[in-house]
Amino acid sequence: MLDTTVTATELAPGIVLHTIETPSIGNRSYLLEQEGWAVAIDVERDVQRFADIVEQRGLHLGAVAETHLHNDYLSGGWALTRRAGGEYLVPSGPAYSMPARATRDSETVEAGPIRLLVLETPGHTDAHQTLVVLDARGEPVGAFTGGSWLIGGAGRTDLMGEQNIVPLTRSQYRSIRRLGGELPDATRVLPTHGFGSSCLAGPLEVSTGDTVGDQKASSMVFRVSEDEYLEAFVHGSGPIPPYYPSMAPRNVHGPEAWHPPSAPQLAPDEAASTATTGATIIDVRPWSAFERGHLPGSVAMPATGAVARWAGWQLPVGTPYVLVADSPDVAQGAHRDLARIGFDELRGVVIADEIEAESVASEPFAALAQRQQRGDAPVVLDVRADDEWRLGHVVGAVHRPAQTIDAAENVADEPVWVYCASGYRAGLVGSLLARHGGAVTVIAEAVDAAPASGVDWCFAADCPDDRCTAAASVPAPAR
Repeated sequence: MLDTTVTATELAPGIVLHTIETPSIGNRSYLLEQEGWAVAIDVERDVQRFADIVEQRGLHLGAVAETHLHNDYLSGGWALTRRAGGEYLVPSGPAYSMPARATRDSETVEAGPIRLLVLETPGHTDAHQTLVVLDARGEPVGAFTGGSWLIGGAGRTDLMGEQNIVPLTRSQYRSIRRLGGELPDATRVLPTHGFGSSCLAGPLEVSTGDTVGDQKASSMVFRVSEDEYLEAFVHGSGPIPPYYPSMAPRNVHGPEAWHPPSAPQLAPDEAASTATTGATIIDVRPWSAFERGHLPGSVAMPATGAVARWAGWQLPVGTPYVLVADSPDVAQGAHRDLARIGFDELRGVVIADEIEAESVASEPFAALAQRQQRGDAPVVLDVRADDEWRLGHVVGAVHRPAQTIDAAENVADEPVWVYCASGYRAGLVGSLLARHGGAVTVIAEAVDAAPASGVDWCFAADCPDDRCTAAASVPAPAR
């Protein structure tokens, strides 16, 4: 299950940094420890991970802080505060409904020996703060930059409406320049977003490390003017995930902490019956199991990938659902992941290795090559991202990134073969198209195998087939 990793490092003498990484939504949260005290930063809804560290190490939680009002997940900051105590620190601006201390620019927050300097860094949102960790000498050693200055880039600036994109992008530029100018080069940059998160935007830059000096050396912010940055960045964010708008309104009221589900275990036929009442069946078993047999109408989202992220793209938040998993632990992990973005209504769980119901056609790239050589190539759908497409693709393929596909509107009149980089997105899209009546074959093989298999392969810049560049901007044939 792609879920959580927790690492502990020494940020400075006597200061321990616990990094809690959640790859499925591309985020990192942090717990700062010093002399028996702790401060938690940008906590997610499953607060047990943070409470475990506090309790096992015998720490006193002095504060829980938010760098900004989050749009990509439900916060657990208030839930952790109620459970373990301490102040709840939020940026000035948003009208939180719970008791919270709104911090202000240039003030120093103290929690026992822990000292955090507050720097206002608007851009990702209008009310955004960076929390700078000060060592015993009062020198900065780490900066929790939230969604502002990210490793190799910056946070998207289009989450507060079209009318705010330009001013927020200018603010983002100035905020990053401020951090680069005021913090020593050795200061660690510790962002919340950017590790696969859809909050990362603009040109992605290669960085050799995570210090202020490393980021200054690679960031375009320090090489171009504000106007040049605006031109390069303002339209580089990509589509906003559909679930984002529902997160901030819930976060200002302090979502409840996640708890293990109490949903009943269902037999496959019971799950199929539940689906007729409006529940979506989410199958988190490995693709090989889904391919052999799955419940009618199931959506393939193997637990080895980013279940929450893809559910957030393809299903309305609040959709009731049934989970199909090969073990109770996997089912619980998938539910926790989905609950991080507000999918709470679990109707039941099916635990099964094999399900004798519907199957889906799956072929390797070599089978596609044979079809091409015979002159009866099918419609081929490439569901990778734009940058992946430009690096090379099947000649004549239709290009539609997986997150942009509306399966109900994009069912082809003829059979479609779907591929991506590893097979994960192809399986997801294939299951969605099949759910709406499409005839689909999934190429569940890594795309690296395509050129060597004999498939006609090209690059966007010099493709011999005019359909490639044209198809990149139009939908698949619709019924």
